Amino acid sequence: SAASDVYKRQVPDTVETIEFKAFQFASNLKTIDLGRVDTISGRAFWYCISLTSLYIRATVDAIAYNSFTGCDSLKEFTVDPNNREFTDIDGILFTKDLETIVKYPEGMTQTYYSIPTSVKVIGDGAFWSNEYLRDVVIPDGVETIGMDAFLLVSLGTVSIPASVKEIGRMAFRYCDLTSVNIHGSNVAIGSEAFSFNSDLSSIYIHGSLGKLDSEAFSNINTQKVTVYYDSSLDL
Repeated sequence: SAASDVYKRQVPDTVETIEFKAFQFASNLKTIDLGRVDTISGRAFWYCISLTSLYIRATVDAIAYNSFTGCDSLKEFTVDPNNREFTDIDGILFTKDLETIVKYPEGMTQTYYSIPTSVKVIGDGAFWSNEYLRDVVIPDGVETIGMDAFLLVSLGTVSIPASVKEIGRMAFRYCDLTSVNIHGSNVAIGSEAFSFNSDLSSIYIHGSLGKLDSEAFSNINTQKVTVYYDSSLDL
């Protein structure tokens, strides 16, 4: 497509929305000036594998959760300090109030990350497809882990703090998990939240589960898994 031949792009100031799939698979796109855009739609930069950084201007007030999926060279977001909705910390995209982590760049190469204690929501697809991370600390205070939040991130183990009330669908799908620790009570777990973790061997339930989708732990080796719990649970 014509989009795949573009190395850099200046979005005209008259454009307000980067439309759905606008730059999808623009594999040569390295830099883009968003002009006065206010909305970045779903899959807008899907698999723009050469994009290394992105400057979010003050006008941007809406970013779809899967706008940057597959941008595996994207190392940082920089947000205009005058933006009212978003900000960045060390290249990671957050809402302005620092209560939601929006997107952790897929090209960021550190293997360890501790989510700030201000965060209450891990946004949909926030860590999706980062291939470098091996250990993410989810702090007490996080209440919601969005859908696809850690999809395809090789975490190995994960500890869900007591504050979490909801784990979205496919949140930890294909995460190479061997053990899962779930604290707290009345935690709702969505469809395929922990699916396709074939090496999963230990599930620790410290408290109780709320609504558990029937497919939450689908496509795991049930003969290999031991569930440890201190309240009534029927998996």
